[in-house]
Amino acid sequence: GGESDEEERGRRWGRFPCLALPYLLALGERGDDGTAVLRCYRLEGMCLFGRLPIFDAPSSDDDDEDEDEDDEDGNEDEGASKPATNPRQTAYVKTYSLSDRYFLHDAVRDCLVCYRANVLDAGVEKGGTRDAAEQIWALSHLFVAAEKDKNAAEGGEESENREEDGMDADGANGGASNKEEEDPAAGIEYGVIESLLGLIVQSASSSSSSSSSSSPLGHVYLSHVLIELTKLKPNLVPQALVAAVSALFADFLPSLTPRARDSLSGWLAFHLTNTDYQWPSAFWTVWTPYVIKGCASDLSEAGRMKRNSRGEFVVRALRFMGLYVSSPEVVVRDCLPRGSPLGSVLLGDPPADDSDGGGDGDRGEDESKGESLAALERDLESRIWEHNDDPDAVREYMVGDEVTESHQPDNADDGEEGGESGDAKKDEAERIFWRTGAVISALMRPARREGNRLRRALKKALAKSSSSEDSEGASSAMMDEDHPDDANADTEDALVDLADVLSRYRPVVLAALARDVQSHEENLDLRGEAKRAESDMIAAGEIRVLRGAARACRHSSEFLGEVAGLLVRERLVGCESAVRWATGDDALSGEEDVS
Repeated sequence: GGESDEEERGRRWGRFPCLALPYLLALGERGDDGTAVLRCYRLEGMCLFGRLPIFDAPSSDDDDEDEDEDDEDGNEDEGASKPATNPRQTAYVKTYSLSDRYFLHDAVRDCLVCYRANVLDAGVEKGGTRDAAEQIWALSHLFVAAEKDKNAAEGGEESENREEDGMDADGANGGASNKEEEDPAAGIEYGVIESLLGLIVQSASSSSSSSSSSSPLGHVYLSHVLIELTKLKPNLVPQALVAAVSALFADFLPSLTPRARDSLSGWLAFHLTNTDYQWPSAFWTVWTPYVIKGCASDLSEAGRMKRNSRGEFVVRALRFMGLYVSSPEVVVRDCLPRGSPLGSVLLGDPPADDSDGGGDGDRGEDESKGESLAALERDLESRIWEHNDDPDAVREYMVGDEVTESHQPDNADDGEEGGESGDAKKDEAERIFWRTGAVISALMRPARREGNRLRRALKKALAKSSSSEDSEGASSAMMDEDHPDDANADTEDALVDLADVLSRYRPVVLAALARDVQSHEENLDLRGEAKRAESDMIAAGEIRVLRGAARACRHSSEFLGEVAGLLVRERLVGCESAVRWATGDDALSGEEDVS
């Protein structure tokens, strides 16, 4: 009783000549007599900040005794034992206490920070991912097997007898003893992986370009360290990674935030891309139902399909992998099992007016558009991309009477009542900003062509994967004939083309938007109806620009994000309009300005 009371009160240390020493040692405040109190807090049940407990928590001694009793009773009754697990994972779960795990995770973070690549003033590079991986693995020398400690404490004649027995033992026993001495920290790779994946989940994904995190442990750096660890210990680390991802998928994904899941899927895609897609095919088979039955592509399917975090995690990982290669065909061929339906989710759904994957000119005809408006878009494409007309000439053409008289009849009813539904508001915006929509559609030609090129490559890869070897050549040749390469493609980089053309033809977009607003207000005056606030009309026009860009970039959300960033940087849309578009606000549902 006295001993436990003393633990609660803490042990009092003597006087410290240095006033800062108690704080440096985390001993707390000094007493009135100059002494400091050392308290040993229990770690059982303690929640460690920043730690993701992927593997089973270590069990206490009492739990072990209860487990042994239950196992004995269960074996007698059932006559069967539990399925075997990885012995190294079992060793980590059972032998590493909570304090051991905390120490290991803290040491891993220290190694990552200290050995991060740094260029000195002399121009010499110090540290790097390889050095960090080697130092992290060297932490295994800090852990000694518990059995070895017990034997060392006994000493004396028993130790000598054991040595003599070891000398007399056969080669097999001696080899086992040597192996145990060489690997005193069995299962440490599971603790290292647990620590690194916990940091990756907390880091900002590489796709989050707006992240302002100043942490030295970035997503790319941590991912590279894991790759170096895989190369350093190819027989141990990959098994631990597979076990960790399996545990995360089964137990943790639904409780993670979307940003954490995005970081995890981004890491998995990066890791598989840089390790030649070495991953058990059984995992893709198990994950397929979560994707096929759980991801709704539109609102009509949302009622029949139940969205789930696991399916979205797999889809994000596959689409990240598609970004790291020149064609989705590489992912279908080298990563996924033959005939897997997961290949169909590598790209976003094609727009309704381009479901055929493109054709002559990489453009499909939209039945909802008037014939004259579709002709206007083709005419603008020819002026901008083939003849490289002067922006001032194109601007005068778009705001002139020729375009207005030729195409206004298709859109004369821009103030027609269409109800208050979201679709009705979108249709109203399409009618009001028809000039703006035509201009942005013509400017987005590189994005449409890029999406159509990727869809053709994906369709070709899926056909190869599902067909027999005999029919592969014929299928490939047929597809190449149906979709020949476009000799008039501008460059191989669609984003570069878009950046150039948006900067050059920015006045055309702004003039078309202003003319659409003016025409709408004139129509309202003729009907004697109240006008909306000017700020709402400008925002609605900018949202129409973003919606037109999204329609052309449905093949990749990352590509769309870059295009949206270009539109904001070129001041074609404002930041507030971009936020309203991202949240589904059409800017036309607000109260009208009756002043």
